[in-house]
Amino acid sequence: MSVYFLQFGSGDPSANTGLSPTFTVFKNSAGGNVTPPSIAEVSTTGLYSFTLSPVEAITFVCSGATTGLSTTDRFITGALDPSIGDTTALIGNSASDPTSLFGFLKRLQELQEGDENYTKATGVLIRQDRTGATTLVSQTINDSATEITKT
Repeated sequence: MSVYFLQFGSGDPSANTGLSPTFTVFKNSAGGNVTPPSIAEVSTTGLYSFTLSPVEAITFVCSGATTGLSTTDRFITGALDPSIGDTTALIGNSASDPTSLFGFLKRLQELQEGDENYTKATGVLIRQDRTGATTLVSQTINDSATEITKT
C-alpha cells in the first residue's frame, strides 16, 4: 500500500483545515470508473491523505469542498501509476520477473547483496536473495579449452 498526500491551494496548508475532500473523478486509462479510497485529514494540518495500491493507471479529480475555496484552490487533478510500485512489490524468482519498477529495483539490490553459490562439480552458479530463501538466477558455467561461457 502506498500513502498519497493532497494539499488544496498554495502556501500554508493549515489555512484549509477541516475540509471534506472527495474524488469527483476516479477512472482507469480506458475511462472506466474505479472505486475511490476515502480521504482523511492528517491531524488538523490542512494536509489530506489516502491509501491505495493501484493495479492499473488511474486519473483523478479531487474536490476540496463545495464552499469556502476558490475554483483554482478547490480542485486537484492527478494520476496514480502502479509501475512505480511500493515496498511490498514482489522481486520475482528464477522463473518469474518482478511486476513493477520498484520490484525490479528491489531485485537489483538483492542480486548485489545476496548470496552466490558455485558448485564446481556441476558448474552451476546460483544467486539468491539476502535471506537465501529465493533463488533469483541459476546459471551453468562451462569451461572449455578456449572460452568460459555462462548460460
